[in-house]
Amino acid sequence: MTILPRKKLILASFLGLASQQIAAYDNALFFRATPFFGEPRLERKTLSSLDISLGSGATRKGRNQCGQSVPVFDLYGKQNMHELGVGVPGKDPTNPLDLILIDLAATPGGDCFGIMSACGKFALFESNIVLNQNLARGFYAQFYLPVRRFHVYSNCFRDCTPACDCPDRNNQVWQNFLDNFNAILERYCLSTCGYKEADVGDLAIELGWSHSYQETTELDFVDLGFKAGVLFPTGKRRNVDRIFSIPFGYNGHYGIPISMDLAVGACEWMTLGVHFEAIPLIRRKQRIRVKTSPTQSGLIKLTKTCANVDPGTVLTGGAFFKADHFARCISFLVGYSFAHQGDDAVSLCDTICIDSCAVCSDEQFKAWKMHTLNARVEIDFATESCPYGFRVGFFYDWNFGGQRIFQTDVGGTYLGFDATWDF
Repeated sequence: MTILPRKKLILASFLGLASQQIAAYDNALFFRATPFFGEPRLERKTLSSLDISLGSGATRKGRNQCGQSVPVFDLYGKQNMHELGVGVPGKDPTNPLDLILIDLAATPGGDCFGIMSACGKFALFESNIVLNQNLARGFYAQFYLPVRRFHVYSNCFRDCTPACDCPDRNNQVWQNFLDNFNAILERYCLSTCGYKEADVGDLAIELGWSHSYQETTELDFVDLGFKAGVLFPTGKRRNVDRIFSIPFGYNGHYGIPISMDLAVGACEWMTLGVHFEAIPLIRRKQRIRVKTSPTQSGLIKLTKTCANVDPGTVLTGGAFFKADHFARCISFLVGYSFAHQGDDAVSLCDTICIDSCAVCSDEQFKAWKMHTLNARVEIDFATESCPYGFRVGFFYDWNFGGQRIFQTDVGGTYLGFDATWDF
């Protein structure tokens, strides 16, 4: 093989180099299972790594505020249509559609009257591009960009009003509302249509530091890593006029991701590790849909207003076990991830026409949390006779619990490339 002057690929210990890298993909988001968080970066000068993943998942189920499995778009509660028009500014009693809302709210009824469930399906396809470049003294730079495609299938609303109650589903006022339901939503610029969209997620650029301590007698190594950077709001934001719209990232908010990783190796094949990450998100002014009565629930809100939204901090923690090259070039990893985002603080620009207490009671602004089991199998193709190393892996992320989330499991594959350059 011809070696270029002053620029040569170093393959010494490359098998060990590649075997320790099962990469992290993506941040924690409520609409799909939390991905594996990754291992501490290898402390090897000028190491370059590129990982590209492809994954997909679909679901008809979500988890509500009590952690119960519900139709996916009932994660914030069923749609309380009985109270839909209560407190809505600017209703016109001379408008037939507004008059229907007024009559419905004035109709006495129990907790089950005027309740609807949103039935639908959410499907996700995503690709993640992660580029890492080691610098010097253990420092490295990371560039991360997700690309996503959402498919929200055509949705229908199921009437949950009892057939034998007072009033029941045959109540004339209720039937009049159902007959004009789409027209009422159109009057308030709301769409129930399904859609397909593709866009990038939020771009992250981070600077990290890692160190591997190998002067031990009981353990093979102890690896420690820290990372911090900026999350840019490049992802498409939620469309407030589309009931089932989902943001492609953190809905236009900048973030400051900060993380720590620790891993220990033993028995020449076993690795145990832990991870912690926090992403404080920056407050911004935006247009949102809000509740106008504390008794309203669900995704359908007629009132649109301007507010300052201060999102809750995103926290992720977890642990993993890895069998490193237990069968020649094959490694296996299993891990657990816990993700949580705190309550959003919403400050209305208009506190005269809209009840702030009603807005703060909205389940959509409450904290969500998620439990995920991560599994990875990786095949390492690096050899000492080759000037670079490839890795191929397969993953499955199983969402097995949480609150106010979609139950979207994600499975797929990834390709990794590693090379060390000496200038």
